[in-house]
Amino acid sequence: MIILEYKSICIKISILFLSIVGISKTFSQIENVNSSFQVARTLAFSSKYNESILLCKKILEKNPSYQDVQVLLGRVYFWNNQPDSAILVLSESINSNPYQDAFVALSDIHRWNSKLLDALKTAEDGLKFFPSSEELFIRKIKALLELKDFNDAYPIIDSLIAKNKKNSELRQLSESIKMKRSKNIFSISYDFDYFDKQFNDPWHTISTSYARQTRYLGRLITRANFGNRFASNGYQIEIDAYPALGKKMYAYINAGYSPSIIFPNYRSGISVYRNFPRAFEGELGFRVLYFSKATILYVGSIGKYTGNFWFSARQTLIAFDSGKKVSPTYSFITRYYGKTTYDYITLTLGYGLTPDDRVRELLLENVTVKNYIMKLSVQKLFRGNNIFSINSGIVRGEYIHGDYFLNGKKTGNNIFAGINFQKIF
Repeated sequence: MIILEYKSICIKISILFLSIVGISKTFSQIENVNSSFQVARTLAFSSKYNESILLCKKILEKNPSYQDVQVLLGRVYFWNNQPDSAILVLSESINSNPYQDAFVALSDIHRWNSKLLDALKTAEDGLKFFPSSEELFIRKIKALLELKDFNDAYPIIDSLIAKNKKNSELRQLSESIKMKRSKNIFSISYDFDYFDKQFNDPWHTISTSYARQTRYLGRLITRANFGNRFASNGYQIEIDAYPALGKKMYAYINAGYSPSIIFPNYRSGISVYRNFPRAFEGELGFRVLYFSKATILYVGSIGKYTGNFWFSARQTLIAFDSGKKVSPTYSFITRYYGKTTYDYITLTLGYGLTPDDRVRELLLENVTVKNYIMKLSVQKLFRGNNIFSINSGIVRGEYIHGDYFLNGKKTGNNIFAGINFQKIF
């Protein structure tokens, strides 16, 4: 730790010295190319691109075959809006001696410069020399993703994850590919809910949906929910869309309608998701459920991929009584991935109900009660395009018994279980 701090202090002193005595004079007196390379890196990451370029050139005058400096020079050229110079430097470095980092940097620059076929070819050329390079495989996958060749990208990333299950960047990329590669998905599910005190009859819910990947709206999903509750039958129809908002952002848009008393009459919602460095993902949005009156819910979440796991924390603020009061709910999700992105076990712990729980969303109209939920689900991919999942759990919650002022609240249990089948084609 002391040595690292000492090096950092020396680099900072070097930069300060450069600014005091003059860059050209100091660069002409390079003695140690390795320490000078560290200074050039620090200059580059401090956005002092011209100074970094000049120092890299001086280092290469003394040691023309220093390929780490060539790679840095290529990247800084690009950051300094000189893409042709960047490509030239990196291409010459590769031609003189194939070097993994040079292939990686050149593929990045081609992709950032929207030359996707060149980015793909560079990554593939690099893999001929370095066939086990995870960095080059990731560049190939990223180029395929931007070329919208999801079917070729998925098996590559699937095999990489099998070898390195702890790589969070691969896991995040895999989730993105999974959402985009499936042109069509048919789904059907059944959920059973038993209440020991609150209701006399169990609830039955059947949902069926069809999803299709579209050009402008991303994944477009139509869904029909059929339920039997309070000895009454009813249905709800919905449509979801997941349009892309750039390379790192996408949105969720929902609208639904039901003429039945066992579902909200109307529902709508919007969320915006963004991927962040270090495999983080954030969400901000809202939902509106209309029963006898509108209930507005504001949602926010943060997720993180780490190794085989995905963790998510979510808060929902439920506005009621014309917005004069707010009731918070919380949920924490832990997901463990198996061999593929489609294989996982999920544990959910929460306080309160969420607006995306289609089975129990009717209970959100009464936000003055407390609910605690625990849910475990298992999903498995079979024969390449069939997905089965099962879930079970319990909600320990309050409910208003009879006349609120005379009888107050009581506590009961809601035990539930469900099964789902998806067909990818």
